Amino acid sequence: MPRRAHELPAPTAAARAARASVGAATGLYLANCALGTAVGLRLVDTSRAHWVHHALYGAVVAGALGAVAGGVLTSTRAGLALAPALVPLAVLPRVHAPSRGHVLLAAAMAPSYAGALRAARPTPAEPPTAPPRKA
Repeated sequence: MPRRAHELPAPTAAARAARASVGAATGLYLANCALGTAVGLRLVDTSRAHWVHHALYGAVVAGALGAVAGGVLTSTRAGLALAPALVPLAVLPRVHAPSRGHVLLAAAMAPSYAGALRAARPTPAEPPTAPPRKA
């Protein structure tokens, strides 16, 4: 079926994958924030397994890098919107974990993830419009 002029082109499989990677990266970020918050509030004790938080952090970095790379390769805004989060991700390991700075730096990434999720939403096609009437 031919496309109408008012319809947006369907995203390619690569663009859909890039958008999905933003969702996966956001899920990893939220999981790491939840674990860090639970440890900070002493709801969870990871003193014998610090590696869990570190491994999850590594997954967050890999997910963010993958989403940004997918955005660059497919020219999707979703992955590119996540790029500003790479700076705090790079600085975060250098800030002592139970400090206020660590928490604020981790929270500073939230707007980038929220913006990337917003950009990853599929854009609905514009509704068809009737041609103007001739008088």
